[in-house]
Amino acid sequence: MGSHGKCWLFTNGDDGNCYWCYCNKYSDDMEKEFKRQVYSRSGYACRKVHRYDHTPDRGYELFV
Repeated sequence: MGSHGKCWLFTNGDDGNCYWCYCNKYSDDMEKEFKRQVYSRSGYACRKVHRYDHTPDRGYELFV
C-alpha cells in the first residue's frame, strides 16, 4: 500500500492486545504518533505497523 490516502494503522502489541487507528491521510508523522500512543497505552514499544484498507475487526481503537 504505497499511497498516502486514507488507511487504518494496526499493530499487535506486546501486551497481548491489538491497536488500530483511522488515518484520513497517511503520513510518517501520523505513524509516529500512533506508535507513541501504543507505547503510552501498553507500556511496550510498537515494533511493526501494518496499513489496511479496511477497518480491523479486532483491537482497541486509538485516536491520533
